[in-house]
Amino acid sequence: MFYDHYENTYHQEVLSTLFFLGFIQINFVFCQQDKILTIPWSKPVEVNRNGQSVILPNIEGQAYNGNRPNFFWREKMTSNAALEIALEIKSTSPASLVEINYLNKQNIEVGEPEYLITISNAASERHAVLNMLPFMKVGGQIHRIIEVEVKFSKGIYIPNAIKKDFVSNSVLQSGSGVWIKIAVTQDGVHKIHRDFLEERLAPLGVNINTLNPNHI
Repeated sequence: MFYDHYENTYHQEVLSTLFFLGFIQINFVFCQQDKILTIPWSKPVEVNRNGQSVILPNIEGQAYNGNRPNFFWREKMTSNAALEIALEIKSTSPASLVEINYLNKQNIEVGEPEYLITISNAASERHAVLNMLPFMKVGGQIHRIIEVEVKFSKGIYIPNAIKKDFVSNSVLQSGSGVWIKIAVTQDGVHKIHRDFLEERLAPLGVNINTLNPNHI
């Protein structure tokens, strides 16, 4: 009688321990901490564009997407589980007159938050990636975005094999212009410098001074 009671108690303790360990393991697999991002705004900078002085809104360590201010962030993920990713704007402040003038002169429309946030798969690694126009309208006024939160939640697993639609005619077909293939080693936004283009276009007989940056 005593032995049966002892055995039952032992089995219950073992099951409780296994359940507890399993609970920890499951939570570890799905765990991906939310991330608060503070945009490192800095003083506007003055640059020369086509012989004209232009004052640009400036974010430390960030590059422009064409003529558009851009905030880029990427971080390696610790979880391999299927996850959904979302963005929440946490705080803003009124944009300066210099910033508003630049946006207006460049015909950059500012309204609701404009961003692309995704989970990128590269080789055996996964990264959370964010590209965002760091301005939005609040109460009809243009604001800087100061702080955002990247949020993760459990998602639905989608197999890698996805049916794709293919166009009948390639944009690379003959007569469509001069095309240059540029290899990159990482996902994200990459800046192409003038010297880089000039070095590669000169052998093709293309004068970089005749190019419109908006058509590249």
